[in-house]
Amino acid sequence: MKKLLYLFVMLFVLQGCTTEEVIEDYITLEESSLSCDEHANTLTLQFSATTKWEAEVVDQNKNNWVTISPTSGEAGESTITIQTKNNSTTESRYATICITVGTIQQTVTITQKQNDVIVLAEGEY
Repeated sequence: MKKLLYLFVMLFVLQGCTTEEVIEDYITLEESSLSCDEHANTLTLQFSATTKWEAEVVDQNKNNWVTISPTSGEAGESTITIQTKNNSTTESRYATICITVGTIQQTVTITQKQNDVIVLAEGEY
């Protein structure tokens, strides 16, 4: 009887011992760059992450012409909505979105085309 009791106790103890699965941080991006015309635009960026993630616009020529939503999320498939403002300048502009999952970072470059205008100098028309 003692042997049977000992066997049940050992099975109970061993059942409680489990190994934790270590999940490596990674991001799978659908695209590494997006582009749009000079008008105000709504773009989407789809990706998957193994753990919680955060995103931010890290470089946009200090003009604040790009906003993103959401800026964080949980593991799995996610979509970030990117809003651009109208580009009334005669130069293309660029922004970088950085997505961080644990210790891994991936970037996506956003390019917005310039406003096409014809500039006439006085006396040339």
